[in-house]
Amino acid sequence: MNFSIKAEHIFDQIQSLVKFQQHFSKYFQTSTRSVEETALEYMKGLLVVETEKTMAQMERRLDDVCKQKLGHFISNSLWDDTPLIQEIQRCVVAEINPNQVEDGALIIDESAIAKKGKDSVGVKRQYAGTLGKVDNCQVGVFLAYATQSQTSLIARSLYLPEEWCEDPERCFEGGIPLEKQKFKTKAEIALDLVREAVANKIPFSFVHMDAHYGVQPWLLDSFDDMGITWFADISKGTLIYEKMPVIEVEALGSEQFRMTIAKDFSCSVQELLDRGTLKFQKRKIRDVQRGILVVEFAALRVFINSKDRPLPRECWLLVRRELDGSCVKFTLSNSPQESDMGILAERQSRRYWVERALEDAKGLVGLDHYRVTGWRGWHHHTAMVMLAMLYLLTIKSSLVEEADKMSLKDALWLVEAIVPRRQLSYEETVAIIRENNENRERSRQTRLEAQLKSLEGYEIF
Repeated sequence: MNFSIKAEHIFDQIQSLVKFQQHFSKYFQTSTRSVEETALEYMKGLLVVETEKTMAQMERRLDDVCKQKLGHFISNSLWDDTPLIQEIQRCVVAEINPNQVEDGALIIDESAIAKKGKDSVGVKRQYAGTLGKVDNCQVGVFLAYATQSQTSLIARSLYLPEEWCEDPERCFEGGIPLEKQKFKTKAEIALDLVREAVANKIPFSFVHMDAHYGVQPWLLDSFDDMGITWFADISKGTLIYEKMPVIEVEALGSEQFRMTIAKDFSCSVQELLDRGTLKFQKRKIRDVQRGILVVEFAALRVFINSKDRPLPRECWLLVRRELDGSCVKFTLSNSPQESDMGILAERQSRRYWVERALEDAKGLVGLDHYRVTGWRGWHHHTAMVMLAMLYLLTIKSSLVEEADKMSLKDALWLVEAIVPRRQLSYEETVAIIRENNENRERSRQTRLEAQLKSLEGYEIF
C-alpha cells in the first residue's frame, strides 16, 4: 500500500472545488440569469451535510445559504440538465478510463425511492427491487459507466406509470414536459439512455442488464441492430435450446407458410444446471477488500428464440455459482463464439458496479434525500448528485499517487475538511426545534383529517 497524503494535500484541494465548478458554470445559465453560485452551494450541501441532505439542512449547516433559493434552483429554475449530463458523461470516462485501456461498460439498473402521498411525480404503489416489496414509491432508471475497478452514474430518467400518462391534468401539475407524457416501459427508457450515450460518443465495449431487461427479446434485438455486445441476466426458468431445434413448416396457401419451432427440444436453464453436465471452472473476477473474488464459472453455446426473428439464434449461456453454492446467476450474451472465458466471466459479474454506484450515490451524496415533487426537481436533483459524485472521483484521481487505496468515502472526508460549516447559535437551535415540532403537528393533523374522513359513518368508541 502507498500512502503519503499530508495536510498540504488537503489544503491544495480548497481551490479544486472552485475550479471544478468553473468548468461546469456554463451549464447553469438561463435566458435571464446565472445560477452557478446556487449550484455550488447545493453541491456543497450534498457533500457535507451529514444526514438528511435536504435544503432545510443545507441552510442550517452552510454559511450564506437560503433554502428558498435552493428550492427555486432545483424545482423551478429553467437551466437545462441535458448538456450538463452529457459533459458529466465525458468527464466520468476521462476520470476512470482516461486512455481507454480498460473495456468500459454501460450498466442498466433501476432504483426505487419510497414516498408518502400521491403528489410526487410518477409515484404509485409498485414493486421496488431496492425495497424488496410493493410500496408507494418513485422508480428511476439509471445508467452507470464501469470499468473493472471503478464506476459512476452517468444517466437517468424517471419512470412514469401508465396511470400518470393517462392523466394530463396530473402530468401538468407535476411539471412533466408534453413530450415526456407518452408511456414508456423501463426497458424503453433504458434503450433511450444507451442511445443517448452512443450519440454522445461514450466509449464502451458492452451493455449489461438484470433479468427484468434481459428477458425482453426486443431489447436484445435492438442492441443487436446497433452492433452492441450485451450481457443479459435471466431467470432460472428461461427456456433455451442446447442445439438448433427442428423447424416445422406448415403450408397456409399459395406462397404462404408458417414456421414453428418444436418445443420439445427446449429446457430451462435451471434444468440444464440440475443435470450436472456443465463444466465449471474456478475463475478470479476481481480484487476485493477481503482479498480476491473467485467464483465457479461455466459457459455453453445455446440457442434462444425471439418472436421477432424467424429462427432461433446462437449465443452464450453463462453460469456463475458462488464457491459455497449459495447463489447461482444465469446470463445470456451475444459475445463472439471465440471469446476468452476469463473475459466472459469478468464481464458477467460487472453488474455489481451499478449497484455500487447507486449505493455510493445514496450513502455519500444523498441521491434519495430529496423532498421535491415535480419532474424538473427530480431530474435537477439527480443531475447534481451525479455532478457531486464526479467531483469525488476527481479528488480520488488527483491523489492516486499519494494513496493508491483511496476510496470515494475518503475523498468525501477530505471535502468535509475544506468546506466551512455554520455553528448554530442557541437561538437558531431553539427556532429549529420549534419548526420541527410545528411540522410534526401539521403532519399529524393532515393524517388525522384523512383518517377521520375515511371513518365517516362509523361509530367510534
